Amino acid sequence: MGRRPADNDIPVWDDFVFRSNVATIARREHRTLDEILESAGLGHNYLSRAPYVGGRSITSIVRLARELDVTICELIENACLCDIRPAGAPSKPARHSRRPR
Repeated sequence: MGRRPADNDIPVWDDFVFRSNVATIARREHRTLDEILESAGLGHNYLSRAPYVGGRSITSIVRLARELDVTICELIENACLCDIRPAGAPSKPARHSRRPR
């Protein structure tokens, strides 16, 4: 019988997808990544640094989502590799509209 994988053996985060999402939304908003990172209070090298084991800090993700005026779900779409939906939930969550300012 095979061993049960340790928590750190299970991939839960695709940082390439996350960085791509941030860049795509930034282009859509006609803003540079440096401008967004500075306005969000993050270092200019935030996206070039390797994330901590398991992903990025939720605080940083919330700051970026607020600065880009998108939901957290839109920002991390397809970056989270684990299934966190409750049992019986639809396989593809509905897209959320932008939150009002």
